[in-house]
Amino acid sequence: MENLGFDYTPHDCRYTFATRAKEAHLNDNAIKKILGHTIKDVTDGMYVQRSSQLLYEEIIKIK
Repeated sequence: MENLGFDYTPHDCRYTFATRAKEAHLNDNAIKKILGHTIKDVTDGMYVQRSSQLLYEEIIKIK
């Protein structure tokens, strides 16, 4: 990023995504899964399966 003259890091994009996702009312567990964070709840973390289609449908809510 520095070579391109930007004063941002790739990690800044994660902050922006998480903020926009919350503003668009995405499902909290979908946000965690998309960002690669661990889901602490046993039911959601172990038993609920999230398909790529579900995650895609959540992502396209962001405008």
